[in-house]
Amino acid sequence: PLSDIGSMGAGSSRLRKILTEEMDRVRTVERKPGESPALKLTEILNFTAPGDLEQYVELNHPAVLWVLDADKDGMFGEEDIHSFAWMMGEYTKDWPQYQWRNQIKGFCYMQLYDRVLSNDGAGGDSVQNARNAPQWLKDLEATRPPVPDDPKNPAAGTGMPAFQAWMEKVIEENSPRTFDHDDFPGTVYVERDTMHDLYCMFQVNKCWGTFGERNFQDFLTWLQNDAEVKGLLPLDDDELDDFVPMETVRDMVEDIMRGYRCVNVHVNTE
Repeated sequence: PLSDIGSMGAGSSRLRKILTEEMDRVRTVERKPGESPALKLTEILNFTAPGDLEQYVELNHPAVLWVLDADKDGMFGEEDIHSFAWMMGEYTKDWPQYQWRNQIKGFCYMQLYDRVLSNDGAGGDSVQNARNAPQWLKDLEATRPPVPDDPKNPAAGTGMPAFQAWMEKVIEENSPRTFDHDDFPGTVYVERDTMHDLYCMFQVNKCWGTFGERNFQDFLTWLQNDAEVKGLLPLDDDELDDFVPMETVRDMVEDIMRGYRCVNVHVNTE
């Protein structure tokens, strides 16, 4: 059970071995000498929780991935994964299994809400301020190391700009073909494969469009049409057929995350 992860502790050699082996399995993008072995977005989306826990841990979710990347460097390192597994094991150890999946997402959402969505990150701490939250939950939440205030890393701040900056880091670390176009100085373009990873991360395939579920090509075309309206991407430029401007991605991320403010989440506090 997931509680075994908590009971083994963050320093468990068995847990570390299992998680490290899975990191090695999904690390498919070739690294340059000296490049970090931390997982990129396209790799973490293929990461599978050990044993039968896959059905209880949903990593391809923006709030979960945001919490998982503890130092907000745009990648998912070994220590990120180990500490997240331990904390979620502790958090769910007294619950029936059918609650684990939604409660983990709810917990991560509340962290995102406190730092990004609530009054642009100035809304306080939902767990610490909850009247019915037991002391064990407050103590556990307090073990989560705060993101260090780093002027050199805008993603370590609060509010929507910090989340957008984090997404840019995720994209830049993920995409070998992010580039500047000579005809549009200052505009960075994101390639198709990374856009597909964002499509999966934000679970766009589960959104219902006018004619049913929105497939990836619909998603890509929608963003490219938006970019054309803003004068950032001429649709008759074959060189840009498989690209989307970073500015358009930033706007998409902001629209989705502001929609998250309307989500009603109940986090187990009993």
